[in-house]
Amino acid sequence: DWSSDVCSSDLALGEIEDRRAVPALADALRDDDADVRSRAADALGNLEDASVAPALADALERERDPRVRIELVETLGDLEDRSMATRLVPMLRDPDPEFRKAVVHALGHMRDPRTLDGISGVLRDSDPEVRAEAAEALGSMRDRRVVPQLTSALGDAERPDRLQEGERLDGADGAADLGDDDVVVVRGRLMAALISSVMC
Repeated sequence: DWSSDVCSSDLALGEIEDRRAVPALADALRDDDADVRSRAADALGNLEDASVAPALADALERERDPRVRIELVETLGDLEDRSMATRLVPMLRDPDPEFRKAVVHALGHMRDPRTLDGISGVLRDSDPEVRAEAAEALGSMRDRRVVPQLTSALGDAERPDRLQEGERLDGADGAADLGDDDVVVVRGRLMAALISSVMC
């Protein structure tokens, strides 16, 4: 039972970056208790060892708890293991905007060129925070191939009515109402990303 002292000891070992805890922590990712799964993911991330990434990705694909899913994807992003990047791309279409934002953020850390198209597609996400995160991720990758997509998205940001209409046509999970602050943030992130991509 992962509520036992043994569980606490293994989690503690992970938290102090002791690799002896890896097998037990990987098992804990299957525990019935969401708090235990979350702590195990965090402890594995503390090890800063990319060899644990497959176990985290497997856990992410079967996880249903929203909080644990975000913990897992953030941990994967912190590990910056590019071999896991393509496993995250399908999750960009998840119905939860907070989770989509976390996935984009993780992919931005991984900087895998194979994910450029996937992240570029999120520039038309229904949620402005997800769009802003996508722009920042693309800017961090500094790749000229995304200049056309960034330019197009910047044009949309100048005309929020056009973007919202596009969202409805795209069948997204509900277009978010855009406030002035949202428009400014998205436009600023897009412009910064465009500059980074052009000057690489």
